[in-house]
This record gives sequence, structure tokens and C-alpha cells, in this order.
Amino acid sequence: MRFVVVPSPNWPWVLAPQAYPVPPVATADTCAKPSYIVHLVYAERYLYRQYGVHTRDLGLYRHQDVRVTEVFCEGRKWPGLGAHVIWVDPERGYAVRDGMWFELRRAAPPS
Repeated sequence: MRFVVVPSPNWPWVLAPQAYPVPPVATADTCAKPSYIVHLVYAERYLYRQYGVHTRDLGLYRHQDVRVTEVFCEGRKWPGLGAHVIWVDPERGYAVRDGMWFELRRAAPPS
């Protein structure tokens, strides 16, 4: 499975950074022993509490559930882009980095 990262057309502005510290972008982008935690959450409540946005801001239904994936590397939260992804469907998700939203979409298979 391969995904491409593109700046989200739904979020052309920068949101306020989250309360937890975010390492600089220059951190390593590989992990020898990743582990994953996946939560199924009620989108409207989660997005508003975590980011102050509504489901309509992302083009989602108000009562939609989303999967949230968190990546850990050797027991610690991984600092790389995509370490925390909000999956709105199997083909599309959102990652937030330094207050900027990025849309993740499944890449087309190589031809």
C-alpha cells in the first residue's frame, strides 16, 4: 500500500498548532519496528475537540465515524508526517503537521 501526500484543498489556511510538542520536519522518516493503534471515533466530536473544526469543513457527514491511526516507533510516538492520520475512507485520510492539514490519497499503481 502506497499513499501520496498533497496539501489539502479543503484547508488552504494554517490552523493553530496542537498542545503537544512537534519535532522539526527534518526527523527520520523510517522506523525499523513500527506499531500501530487504530481507533474508530465519532468524527464530529473528535474533530471539534482535537482541532476545533467540524465535519462539514472536511466534506464529511455530521454523523460519520472515522478511523484514527497512530504510529509508534519502538514504543514512542513517531514524529513523522503521517504518524497521526484521520482516515475518512479506505482511500483518503488527513494528516496534520505543525497546524497544516495534508490530504493523503492512495497512489495509482505503477504502470
